[in-house]
Amino acid sequence: MVKYDDCSGALEAGDDAFGVTMERAGTGRTPGDDRLLALGYPHMYVPTDETIKWDKLDGIAKVVRKYDLDRAEYPRELIPWLVACRIDIDRSHKWQGVPARPPGPLAHDLDAVVAGMGKNDFINGRVLFALEAMHGSQAVAERAVAHVETWDDFGHHNGYARLLSALHFVLLRCHRDVRQALVDRLEAVFEAAQGGSGRAFKALDMALHGRTAVERWGYRPNQTDLIMRDLIFAIDDPAWVSKTSLDAIARLVPNDKPEADARVAFLAGDAVVQAICENVESFHSKGRKAYVAGMGRFAHPAVTDAITRLSELGGAKSQAKAWLKANTP
Repeated sequence: MVKYDDCSGALEAGDDAFGVTMERAGTGRTPGDDRLLALGYPHMYVPTDETIKWDKLDGIAKVVRKYDLDRAEYPRELIPWLVACRIDIDRSHKWQGVPARPPGPLAHDLDAVVAGMGKNDFINGRVLFALEAMHGSQAVAERAVAHVETWDDFGHHNGYARLLSALHFVLLRCHRDVRQALVDRLEAVFEAAQGGSGRAFKALDMALHGRTAVERWGYRPNQTDLIMRDLIFAIDDPAWVSKTSLDAIARLVPNDKPEADARVAFLAGDAVVQAICENVESFHSKGRKAYVAGMGRFAHPAVTDAITRLSELGGAKSQAKAWLKANTP
């Protein structure tokens, strides 16, 4: 049983997690990095023991700015807080109903929060990762699949789509047998929803069917060429992920602002890690902190040079310098 004050539920399956079958020793800087990359990092929450200085965060906007939801490393103390708040965001992306102090006992049960995610078109799918950190991968995946089985409309529901995309990663971290049973149930849902083309149907297809689904529905800004964003779901064909990623990087022009996802780099392998590092200045400045955290877990020699260059650029100077201090002589 995962305890709320531990928040390491994403690792509960240990060596029996499905994602461990993808682990490649030496890809990461440490064996722990090897494991996290195989399990879908950065599409998860990794708890840290950072102490929250609530007296310094007198306004909720300060909390949001300091503790960006998209961080994979998240203070253990804040993970239950995220779920209790339900990350309610309105169309103006203003935070609603967020307390200025950490909550007491978890304010919502697991079923209520998972059900709420599907109903809220503006909720961030990473809430599922926060639930997973507290309750464990299996409990969250089972509740999510049970709720998906009750849906009668796979149209243009952002909430449904975001939950399904996040569920892909939670399933990676489930015990292999548990994952297979849940995937079989989702396949039955998919068959019943045949003929759909809404966001939720596309998300379900990509969560289940790898390269084939990504080629069907992956985002093509020029209507022709895939970018790297949706390649995170193509776990069944690393060679194709590598080629498609390299093609996308080769097409970059100065006005493009792509973001580097460590999951794509892990699936694609060394050639793409090298290409991302060589083009680090081209990646979106807002994503540079995530770049340092994500790509910084790779053992590839080009990573250190890329983070050295980032230490002189805007967007992640302090993070890059801290990484260099911790990881270089």
